[in-house]
Amino acid sequence: MLAGAGAALLPEPLARVAARLGAVVSDPHPPITRSIVLAHRPGPLAPAARRFLELAAGAHTQSGLRA
Repeated sequence: MLAGAGAALLPEPLARVAARLGAVVSDPHPPITRSIVLAHRPGPLAPAARRFLELAAGAHTQSGLRA
């Protein structure tokens, strides 16, 4: 793209870097959204994995979305 050809869909942090490097950046209209899921194996989880799930669930519910 910066070499003169092409286009890309980038996450916002990378788009900011691309803009600083000289790329023309614009937000898509309407905005693009995506759904993601968090999956894990059944059974007991390591403490770090369990805490990650707790933090992810908290962020999810704070965003106003259903778990």
